[in-house]
Amino acid sequence: MSKNHQSIICTIDRIEGQKAVLTFDFNKNDQNNLIVPLGYLPKNVAEGSVLVVEFIEEKQMELRRKNLAKQILMEILKGE
Repeated sequence: MSKNHQSIICTIDRIEGQKAVLTFDFNKNDQNNLIVPLGYLPKNVAEGSVLVVEFIEEKQMELRRKNLAKQILMEILKGE
C-alpha cells in the first residue's frame, strides 16, 4: 500500500439515534471509537457491520473521479 493510500477496518459497535459508534481495534491494547452520522455510512448498516475506512489524499481522489468519468465516457461511446 502506498503512503498516499491507507485503509483500516472498523466495526459498528452501536447505533445511537442517527449516529453510529465505530470501533477501531488497532491492537489488543489500542481500541478507539469514532462517532459518525449515519448519513455518511452505507445504507442498511447495522450493529456488528464491518466497514473498511479508506484514507486518501484529495489529489488521488480527484484522479479517481477523472478516471471513472473517462471509463464511463468510453463505455458510452462504444455503445453507439
